[in-house]
Amino acid sequence: MIARRHFAALLKVEVARQRRLALRLIGSTVALAAIFWLAGKRESGMFVAVALGTGFGAALIVPLGVTRDRLDGTLEFLSGLPASAATIAAARFAAVVIVTLPWALASAAATLLVSRAAGGALPPAAVVLGAFPLAWIGLTIIGWMLTGVFCRWDPAQLMGLPVVGFFVVLLVAGHVLRGVLGPNPQPWLTSLLERPWATAVLLGGFLMLGAAAGYLSYLLAVNAIARYRRDPAAL
Repeated sequence: MIARRHFAALLKVEVARQRRLALRLIGSTVALAAIFWLAGKRESGMFVAVALGTGFGAALIVPLGVTRDRLDGTLEFLSGLPASAATIAAARFAAVVIVTLPWALASAAATLLVSRAAGGALPPAAVVLGAFPLAWIGLTIIGWMLTGVFCRWDPAQLMGLPVVGFFVVLLVAGHVLRGVLGPNPQPWLTSLLERPWATAVLLGGFLMLGAAAGYLSYLLAVNAIARYRRDPAAL
């Protein structure tokens, strides 16, 4: 059960711990965008790629903090606190939501540049209100999934069968999609997006899959924290 008092205190500590790294990544994002601008790479799509690419790095901040906690024994300390495993996990998942916010805003702003470059058929508010939540939800889900994985396994355990299995799943999924959609899925996708219900269905499916992935990752994190015992042989 999540205790609000413990949750607020743990979330405050978690955000404070990750603040320095998040600020450094924000600086790196600005510097990277400036380098592309000065180099003449000023296509609006380039800035979307920069925002989403560094946003993926932001989604890694809390999971990497979990790994650091494993290495220095902080997770053992947290497990000994009166806060429940659910409260500790919830604080970390909430920290992911906060940390990824700047990159969701940057992605929405870059998407607005793309819309204007393409002629601006949609109102700017509609573009931002559409891109911002999608980017925020997407980066948050990635961060949640990685947080659950890193709570359950340390990096050494992941450097084997889990990594191989992940790439096998990707390859199988790619073959299945090519078999269903054909070698050139663009006509099918164009036809689908032209249907009036397509946006609502795709968005609803994305949100349901994201909610399921986030919830399963949370359960994985809670179980891992509740059962955590430090391995003296760990690096």
